[in-house]
Amino acid sequence: DIQRGDTAEGKPNLPAWLKAFPYDRVVGPDMELVLSWLSERGATSVGALGFCWGAWVLSKASAAGLRLKAGVGAHPSTMLETVAHGGDELQMMKQVKMPILLLPAGNDAPAVKPGGAVAAAIAEVGGSSHEFP
Repeated sequence: DIQRGDTAEGKPNLPAWLKAFPYDRVVGPDMELVLSWLSERGATSVGALGFCWGAWVLSKASAAGLRLKAGVGAHPSTMLETVAHGGDELQMMKQVKMPILLLPAGNDAPAVKPGGAVAAAIAEVGGSSHEFP
């Protein structure tokens, strides 16, 4: 439980709340524990599926060097790299090392839709974006 039992429910400022769960101190170590646990049980290849914030998690994990095979991000909120964590979304996505299928909705940012900068970055490593209006 990356949010340590807390939820976004009732939080007036979601990006400010997410700052309490940075990749380097919370999310990354938890992802490493999960991958180690899977490896100890014989997994040799692991993919990831994330919805909204989870798409940021799998993208950040790959960019940070965690060995994920592929990812799928529905309603992707990779912009949280900038909005909540003070990083650069596009630079993070350019460091992703696995193919990711982004499934943005009509109200998602243009960057994650086909033809957008994030979609172009993931295409460089075999990924793609398919919009659902």
